[in-house]
Amino acid sequence: MTSTTASTPAAGAPAAGLLDRVRAHADAEATAARAKMAAVVAWAAAHPGPRTQDCSPGEVYADHEVELAGPGAPGVSEFALVELSAALGKTARAGRNYVGDALEIAYRLPRLWEQVREGHLEAWRAQLVAQRTKQLSGSAAEWVDAQVAHRAARLGPLQLGRVVEEAITLFDPDTAVEATQVETYVTITPTPGRPGLGLADLAHVDAILPLPDALALEQAVAATARDLLADHPDHTPNERRALALGRLAGCDRALSLVVHLDEPVLAPAGLARVHTSTGIQHLVTVESVAAWCVQPGTKVTIRPVIDLNTPITCTGYTPSPSLRQQVMLLSPTCAFPYCTMPAERCDDDHITAWAAGGKTSAQNLGPLCRLHHRVKTFGDWTYDQPTLGTYHWTSPHGHRYHRNRDGTTDLGTGDGMGDPGEPHPPPPG
Repeated sequence: MTSTTASTPAAGAPAAGLLDRVRAHADAEATAARAKMAAVVAWAAAHPGPRTQDCSPGEVYADHEVELAGPGAPGVSEFALVELSAALGKTARAGRNYVGDALEIAYRLPRLWEQVREGHLEAWRAQLVAQRTKQLSGSAAEWVDAQVAHRAARLGPLQLGRVVEEAITLFDPDTAVEATQVETYVTITPTPGRPGLGLADLAHVDAILPLPDALALEQAVAATARDLLADHPDHTPNERRALALGRLAGCDRALSLVVHLDEPVLAPAGLARVHTSTGIQHLVTVESVAAWCVQPGTKVTIRPVIDLNTPITCTGYTPSPSLRQQVMLLSPTCAFPYCTMPAERCDDDHITAWAAGGKTSAQNLGPLCRLHHRVKTFGDWTYDQPTLGTYHWTSPHGHRYHRNRDGTTDLGTGDGMGDPGEPHPPPPG
């Protein structure tokens, strides 16, 4: 067993000097963030994209303009956003959100934008404002900008958020009420157990539901929990309610799980990897898998091991179930740089088109989500698969990326984005 020792300053090292270095790095980081935002604004302004109403139905699938900020901010080419997101090391959604923030600041919050460009305000503080003003009218955004720009640099995130909400309330109370409305959601977060520690595999469930649905669910859970009392007298009421919710989930539809037990790292640790049909994957203990298998009504199907080193090939265009499974095991997510869409929800893309002689084989297939499938098919992105499960991508501007199941590596480019110059100023008025 090897150990490492972190490098620490020698006793008596000048603390003030270290603090000066920390502050210098923090200043450099803030300066870089401002410069990055300015370059992103310039890139977006230079790539407006075709407007949907100017395109034929078929052309809309190729590229179109998307609006990411409030009224008055320019639209951006969807395909240009894909390349920009990759250059930022972000997923498509995260990239769109960041570009939307930048455009909102540059075109609809001019006072904040001036503060950012002159180095008086960190970019992330301006983003906190922009994320709350995108749905406002131009006059409402201008009011908020005037109210918060002179003090945004002095406020913490919570204080800044309150100031923005107060400004919105003063200018447009109806919009403020709409902004405070909470969206409904359900999230399920697995928490794996640990072998030998007696900890069960559990999951945290959090949700906000419409009140009538929530009351109906409460009634169903309470009734089912009462029915479970005879079979589980030693359980607490909360434990029976948890069992009841699980029973309700299994009433109408069987749970389908794919369990992998033989992964080299997992097997010695007593763990297995579970995949659901919705794309969720997490680790569970082998003991839990064994317990599930002996429960009444459980159907267990043992499938042959798929050799990931021997590519499967089909004679037709559509992959067989075993080939599709092999492709998903080689690349559990979309094979595009930084994308996290589960492969179960992706298209099977022929790297070399079927019409051009490409085979339906693991050597010529990659899972691509619909957006990145469109970018590859209609845009100028190209990629190949030098080894099974490893993809090399080249963007329209020559950026190169290495992608495998472990993630994305930016391989750089000879040209880069070029000098973006000064960002385009907001339109007059």
